[in-house]
Amino acid sequence: MAKARRKKSARSSSGSNKKLPLNQSIPLGIQHVLAMFAGNITVPIIIAGIFGQTPEQKIFLIQMALFVAGVATIIQTVGIGKVGSRLPIIQGTSFAFIPVMAPFAKVGLGAVFTAAFIGGIFQMWIGRMLKPIRHLFPPLVTGIVVLMIGVSLLKVGFMYAGGGGWLLNNKPEVFGNSNHLIISFTVLVVALWAHQKGKGMVSAASILIGMIAGYIVAMLMGMVNYGKIAAAGWFAFPMPPFNME
Repeated sequence: MAKARRKKSARSSSGSNKKLPLNQSIPLGIQHVLAMFAGNITVPIIIAGIFGQTPEQKIFLIQMALFVAGVATIIQTVGIGKVGSRLPIIQGTSFAFIPVMAPFAKVGLGAVFTAAFIGGIFQMWIGRMLKPIRHLFPPLVTGIVVLMIGVSLLKVGFMYAGGGGWLLNNKPEVFGNSNHLIISFTVLVVALWAHQKGKGMVSAASILIGMIAGYIVAMLMGMVNYGKIAAAGWFAFPMPPFNME
């Protein structure tokens, strides 16, 4: 019995079942959240801009992205039957689908999400036969795909650097003024600096750090409206708007 307990203890202190002490698991958990947060909310923000969603609809998309990412992360880390890697992996949104969604802006998000749901079922099925053909996708191929995704998103990035889609369509005379360019340049420089010069959590959370720096600059320039922030509750359940089109 003592020998069996020692073996069980050895398995729990190494390998995939290793349990870290709180002084290590808490900082690593915060790092995971910081690393995924900015990228996870950026996708719904971009989609909301492309599909012309209202601020309330954009907030709902962000809430759902975070909620589903949490559920998927639990399934991935804890595992349900044969589903889940049982590793400390955080699931989130993907930029890969944005270039595919963008041309269908006129049909509405409902149709696009329905197509994504059906495509997800097909992707689960095709995943079972991916292993034999994995050699057809070397790093050179996957790297070029990621590069093309980034190039296709340049237009969206430039639009937000100038002030966003709403400003471009409603107040084109203000779009691209010095205030917006200063904020976007601050975000870019700080994010690059944190990623290249920072280590550990600072490097992993470079995008979020850049966004925080840009927000501080916007506050100093008087471009932040605190009205809705002051009126919002500390806790609230996400409620979908009646019309998502």
